[in-house]
Amino acid sequence: MSLDPIMPVFVMTVTILALLGITMKAFKQPLLVGYVLAGLLIGPFGLEFVTDTQTMTRIGGIGVILLLFFIGIAVSPSDLRSNWKVAIGGTSLQIICSTFAVIGIGELFDWPIARSVLLGFVISMSSTAIVMKLLEDGNQLETPLGQDTFSITLVQDLAIVPMILILTAMAGEKISGGTLTLQLLAGAAFVLVVSWLSKPRTIPLPFGHLIEKDHELQVLLTVAFCFGVGLISALMGLSSAFGAFVAGISLRVFKEVQWVENSLSGFRIILVALFFASVGMLLDISFLQKHWIEVFSLSLIVIVANTMIVTIILLLFRRPWRHSLQAAAMLSQIGEFSFVLAAIGISSGVISDFAYKMTISIIVITLAACPVWVAAVRWVCRIKNETPSEA
Repeated sequence: MSLDPIMPVFVMTVTILALLGITMKAFKQPLLVGYVLAGLLIGPFGLEFVTDTQTMTRIGGIGVILLLFFIGIAVSPSDLRSNWKVAIGGTSLQIICSTFAVIGIGELFDWPIARSVLLGFVISMSSTAIVMKLLEDGNQLETPLGQDTFSITLVQDLAIVPMILILTAMAGEKISGGTLTLQLLAGAAFVLVVSWLSKPRTIPLPFGHLIEKDHELQVLLTVAFCFGVGLISALMGLSSAFGAFVAGISLRVFKEVQWVENSLSGFRIILVALFFASVGMLLDISFLQKHWIEVFSLSLIVIVANTMIVTIILLLFRRPWRHSLQAAAMLSQIGEFSFVLAAIGISSGVISDFAYKMTISIIVITLAACPVWVAAVRWVCRIKNETPSEA
């Protein structure tokens, strides 16, 4: 029997993910950092065990879809609706502040306005996958801090649609009226779903008695619903992950869905790990070696600046300072949707090849550094909380 060439690659990938995960655990560091380092090690700019990064990214993307699906099940629609001021107002302020800050920098270096707007949008997007994993690991998802943080990332994900439309218009490309209509309809449908679900109600699951003891049918139906709604969302111009979140939040009205998380939690763990590994694979080591000072300096500036901006905004909404600082730290990294914005920039000629590689490098570094930054901020908050003056 011939050996399938994918088998050694898969075994090596999972083994390195596990080993680096154990290493991070031993040093009390977030597992996500180990996953990103694993991708860097095995990717095309490392040991070259994996060279097809696009396939790995697609596989990892399935993990993100499942992650958002489970988050949707855990989130209370009534809490989400009651938090709309921070979600919409806070996110809008954050995007505006970030964008105008970059426009100001662009004026100093005589950048075209389209480039400044693009880079402002890029740094204003946080990673939903990173934020959700940090909240889960810290048991903070259902806390007020978790609700604020999650609601901001959710609105950021929705904001990708007008961002793409603005960048497309600035690049001189024609915007499809049909696409715009679909996206608006999808956004309106989400608002209606949340409003409807925010009122306490339970509905019997159709054919629930047939599947309550059949694990195979439970898995198949859950996957079909999760990815089916994700597909509809993608066809309407939003992300599949966002659709999966809507699917998860919709399942809360059914009484017989306690088995959902147990059915797919194993798939979610491995696929989310592969997603973060795929992020590490994007880092070009040769480019980083030549420009490491600029990359790390700009990454630090982005993390600190995003933390300061979000902290100030949450303080304006009368959140406690520890709450604001921890939430801001979780939102300090640049998210996966910024890869999409950077791709639009390079394809439309808004940014150069050098700027594209620099942007990708900064995104990856901030994603890898964020869990460490969050751990440091949490430590500072605990120390401050234990001082006699604040006791």
